[in-house]
Parts: sequence; C-alpha cells; structure tokens
Amino acid sequence: MNIMLVSVTERMREIGLRKAVGARRRDILVQFLMEAVVMAFAGGVLGIGFGALGAQAVAALADIRTAVTLQAVLLATSVSVVVGMASGLYPAWRASRLNPIEALRYVTCQVTVTLSCGYRSPVSRRAMTRRGISLVPS
Repeated sequence: MNIMLVSVTERMREIGLRKAVGARRRDILVQFLMEAVVMAFAGGVLGIGFGALGAQAVAALADIRTAVTLQAVLLATSVSVVVGMASGLYPAWRASRLNPIEALRYVTCQVTVTLSCGYRSPVSRRAMTRRGISLVPS
C-alpha cells in the first residue's frame, strides 16, 4: 500500500490533468486499482517462479520429492491478486477524490544534498521544510 500511496503523491499533476480534461473518479479509481493488481500479479508470478526453482533445488540437493501443482499455482496467483486489490483500494480511492485544481497546483521539488562524507542524497521540499530548512526558489 505504501508504494501505491507514493505513486499517487508523485503523479498528482497527472491525476489533476486527467481530471481537468474530463476523466471521472471511476476512471482514476480503475487506473490505480489495475496498476495495483498488475504489480501484485507480476510479484506473484515471480514468487511462483522462485518457489518452483527452490523446490527443484531442494529436490536435487536433499533427495526429497517436491511438486508444484496447478492448484498451488492458482491459489498463489489468486492470493497475490486479492492482496494487490486490497492494498490498492485506499490509494486508488484517494487518487480519485483529488481536487483537479489542487492536484495541478501541486509541485514537487527535488533537492540534492551533499553530505560531509561526499554522499549525495535527494531530499524533497516537504522533508526540508519539516526539518525547518526553508527553500527559496531561484
């Protein structure tokens, strides 16, 4: 869910633009729900693949009989899709409820801070203001 909330925040201008040109709440909701389901499905497929490889490795190394059945694959895929829908529901709802004017006004500012050790770290405007550092746009 965290990744989807970050996605909504990062894409706020896109959402505002889509709503300004006529996208309905339902369109935005479906878009974000589909993204969550696709990401969860892809993760589920990768997990099934790694699980099958792990089962083969265990079977070869420990001389234990393992099997990856169609039922297990379907169950794992179904669970990953349901979890994706559940975790994407709130971010999708939040994205669909955005005011297009506020969303278009939203500006992200990325500042790169160089630490004393030489490490460069990107820091958002929100994080800088939370720490009491004011940024003056140039």
